[in-house]
Amino acid sequence: MRWFRSITLTSQFQPTPSLAKSKAGRQAQSLHECEYLVKTPGNLSFKITQTWTMKSLELNREPVILCSGLAHNREIFALGDDGRMGLETNRSLKNKLALADFNVFSAELLSEGKKKLDFDNLLFNHVPAFIDFVRKVTGHDQVHWAGFSMGSMMIYAYMASARNFMLNKLKSITAICSPFFLHPEQLSKKLLRAYKWAFLYRPLVNYLGYASKLPLKIKKKSLKTLGNNTENMNDKVVEKIFSEVLEGIPRGLLDQFKDWAYSEDFRSNPGWAEFEDIEDLDDSNIKEYTKAYKRVLERTKRRYSYRYNMGFSEIPMFFIAGERDGLAPPETVKSAFDATRHKQHPKELTSIKGKGYIGKQRGNKVFLQFENLGHLDTVLTAKVQSHIEKFLIEHSTENASVNVNLL
Repeated sequence: MRWFRSITLTSQFQPTPSLAKSKAGRQAQSLHECEYLVKTPGNLSFKITQTWTMKSLELNREPVILCSGLAHNREIFALGDDGRMGLETNRSLKNKLALADFNVFSAELLSEGKKKLDFDNLLFNHVPAFIDFVRKVTGHDQVHWAGFSMGSMMIYAYMASARNFMLNKLKSITAICSPFFLHPEQLSKKLLRAYKWAFLYRPLVNYLGYASKLPLKIKKKSLKTLGNNTENMNDKVVEKIFSEVLEGIPRGLLDQFKDWAYSEDFRSNPGWAEFEDIEDLDDSNIKEYTKAYKRVLERTKRRYSYRYNMGFSEIPMFFIAGERDGLAPPETVKSAFDATRHKQHPKELTSIKGKGYIGKQRGNKVFLQFENLGHLDTVLTAKVQSHIEKFLIEHSTENASVNVNLL
């Protein structure tokens, strides 16, 4: 079954649902879906899809958040390696986790029509709204965060700048092809530097979604150029990526990526504290968090390095990299694994080797590099999805307690 709901978050992030429309949809092995439009206090909005089975409600594990990244939407989690989407397939990451009896919430945090929206605004406006929305809908104090590409870069920054009462809301983190910095030789950095001189690059990227009419051969070549291994994608998958997955990029976000490319740092923009979107909140915790962040900006001349402020964390984390990923090379993902340490296991490293992957483990932090995988094809691969499912099950609690004060 499939429904659509429009939800507005008030200043206390309280969801007030109203049924906007309903329609019958296909079922795939007892899967159910519900869509939400979530409006933040800053008068921005983003879309969320909830996917679940009746058994997932019975087991009552902590919910899973799937967050997409740059230039693509949440449909990347609904696409299977068979080229089918939504409830028509059980081979997508979203449906695989739902069929493993998780309550799954997938979203892209890029607001429509906001050209000046940047990374910092997403981090301090959309990420807390997404986490608190899921907590209030399910009643769970903690959520699992699984982000693809920029979807977990936001969590890296969140961990580097958030206070403990915010981090306590995370049960675990899964970072799929999420770089910790832009490698000097990696493709994404070259593209971003070229963008300064190529005046057509901005409109090309911003309207990338309209490239769906290109010949299949050009589509495959484009995906390969952008760091994907098209050998792992059939023709249907390639067509769906161009017609359903690709999205435009807000100009402010692209500008911030360009800054990271030039500075070789992963840092905030100067002057983010001038934004007043979050000031209207009545939640004292959020206000305290925002004021603390502003004080940090003042001490650091209004810039804050997310890369160099990562520290010890007790949150279980799973880092995934593709051997042939041109946008997030394995070393840029592993650097996030190296930066996040556990106080009880700061230096103890264990090597991991399996069929088609190698990796390292330190305490509850795991890094795996999968052979022959690129960027987008990593999240579509069944083997990777199975490892994510195993990690989430290992770090979940069945019949987890529900905080009635959140409902």
